[in-house]
Amino acid sequence: MGTMTIVYTAEQAIHDEITEALRRADQATDT
Repeated sequence: MGTMTIVYTAEQAIHDEITEALRRADQATDT
């Protein structure tokens, strides 16, 4: 159970990083 929670948290963190990177890329393209 504990290990799965850590794995899920890592996946969520990676997903957030990708989402933030894409958001910055979109803003850079708009300007």
